[in-house]
Amino acid sequence: MAYLQAQLVEQNIDTSALQAQVKAYTNIAPDEPLTIQYIQYVSSALQGDFGRSIWYDQSVGSIVAGALPWSLLLVGVSIALIYFIGIGGGALMAYSEGSRFDQVTSTAAIVLNSIPSYVAGVVFLYFLGYRWRLFPIGGRMNDATQVGLNWPFVAGVIEHLALPVAAFVLTAFGFRALTMRSNSISVLGEEFVRVAQLRGLPGRHIALQYVGRNAVLPLYTGLLISIGRLLGATVIIEQIFRYRGIGYYMLEAINARDYPLMMGCFIVITVTVVLGVYIADLTYRLIDPRADTRSETANITMGSLWDRLTIWINQRLSGQSGGADTTHSDRQAKLAKTEFGTVADSTDPTTTSRGGSFYQFVVVPLKIIWDDWRTRVGLAIVLLYVAIGLFGPFVIAPPNSGQAPRALQAFQNFSHPLGTDQAGRDLLSLLVHATRPMLEMILVGAVFATTVASLIGIVAGYAGGLIDQLLMTLSDVTIAIPGIPLAIVLAFIFQPTDPAVIGLLLTVNAWGGIARQIRSETITIRKNHYVEASQVLGISSPRILYKEVLPNVLSFIMIKFVASARRVIFASVGLYFIGALPYTLNHWGVIMQIAYEGGALLTADLAYWLFIPMATIVVLNYGFILFAQGTDRLLNPRIRAKHKRKNRQPESQSRSESASQTATRN
Repeated sequence: MAYLQAQLVEQNIDTSALQAQVKAYTNIAPDEPLTIQYIQYVSSALQGDFGRSIWYDQSVGSIVAGALPWSLLLVGVSIALIYFIGIGGGALMAYSEGSRFDQVTSTAAIVLNSIPSYVAGVVFLYFLGYRWRLFPIGGRMNDATQVGLNWPFVAGVIEHLALPVAAFVLTAFGFRALTMRSNSISVLGEEFVRVAQLRGLPGRHIALQYVGRNAVLPLYTGLLISIGRLLGATVIIEQIFRYRGIGYYMLEAINARDYPLMMGCFIVITVTVVLGVYIADLTYRLIDPRADTRSETANITMGSLWDRLTIWINQRLSGQSGGADTTHSDRQAKLAKTEFGTVADSTDPTTTSRGGSFYQFVVVPLKIIWDDWRTRVGLAIVLLYVAIGLFGPFVIAPPNSGQAPRALQAFQNFSHPLGTDQAGRDLLSLLVHATRPMLEMILVGAVFATTVASLIGIVAGYAGGLIDQLLMTLSDVTIAIPGIPLAIVLAFIFQPTDPAVIGLLLTVNAWGGIARQIRSETITIRKNHYVEASQVLGISSPRILYKEVLPNVLSFIMIKFVASARRVIFASVGLYFIGALPYTLNHWGVIMQIAYEGGALLTADLAYWLFIPMATIVVLNYGFILFAQGTDRLLNPRIRAKHKRKNRQPESQSRSESASQTATRN
């Protein structure tokens, strides 16, 4: 408001005309109290009137109405292809488990999953747009064609849509394929599949009706989260391809300090995500008749607090437990357990006895993850980056303009092995000195997200009742808000420069989905006999949570910590790359931005300047994925039981040998 008034004052407008123009732009009377201004804006927004854009001098509603369909087209086509390829590919991988095809496709899916969508977009833009000129480098359609249902217009739309969609699909289908593979392998081992095979049913019928239908259910739940993530990610992709959707206009509004347009875009994106999640959640029962619609209403994202209170009162009057409703959370937790391709089961035979021993919760998990080569390789990569961030700045001199010849290509000079930029700054020095702030950002953001999620999820799952309903309502609200647009708005307001603060902003709403998953895990653990025995003995709830519940969800929390770290990497680099975060040389995304604006896409001689930072990002993310895949084995009860038996055997042998020696001496 103050900024808008200052802009209009510069135009020498008198006070009365100034207030009238402010109201015309924002639908707010500047001389009214803040509460009245809030009511005025909300009332106008509910009627579809978000004010008038300062930069474009048009109605915000008309700009949003013209841009939103293009973004929905981009997201809709991308999601359809992601799930179609992911489900089909995952099913083929499951039916050819252990074959060369399975090994190659699984490895490819892991590698592709480690690439951010905007990195793939830049690569496509460089090769398919600038170098080979196979696709347009920007825009939504051919300007020379007439808008309508005619082939030139449709072909132009498809042609301009191809690269943004390919960037989304290539980097996202791998996770769905790995999840579908894990789910299908799990379902193939079920008794009802064996019965169907013994009955002589056709293999195709079994694959579609028995295996595919059950394996796809957790993926459908993941669709709820994908809607918000992809629509939020359009802010970056649309900027790269100059695709004028709602994300493009939101960033343009921020750069132009166009507050009415910025708020209008953010509100519309949020409402669109909420509606999409709500519709997808309600339609879940169409593919899973076992879902109880009445219990779903207690957990749907758009469910009001009044509905939740009514359900809770009815449960209490009927004598039911407040935490009995776990249908929606169980689906989300099932998806989370297969996040990195491991078949998991929440009923862990190694946790059926009471205890919190150091050996059970520390030694055994470490042995499990260390037996997997992916853990060792992933941990080595992450530790390498940590070492570079801690000790690199003491070994390599800080980057300065003119410290070396300009635009020196990579691997041509031993003193500057990665080359230099157009200002003569050493690229290796830029990357090394940006690593420590990057790691600080990752650590703070991941710790914040997993800590808040753990506290809320464990308390909600253990307490049940009204506390559970209130905490899950709060979690649903955070899930419904797209993360990247929210981070852009917060960064615009606070202008953070400290890496720790940026890490917090990027994960301010990342804990909601994790909290729901941890809640589901806690509900399962709460039903174990050793927890019930502790309650009967009168042990306090905080002690039960600390001694009995927390150790059994630590492995799950570790996996979500890695997922949160990857989220910080993707979001921070992308937002720095498009200039949505305050400028600083101490970040890989800014290095990419300088190279992008310096013409690295226009000539092959400067391509190294852009691709080396991108490779740095992909390798770190790949290390996190490998480490997460290894730690994900902790959720597999068969592996944990195997390790416990393996370690019990030497102990029993040593005891028998000791007993025999004692008998011999006697």
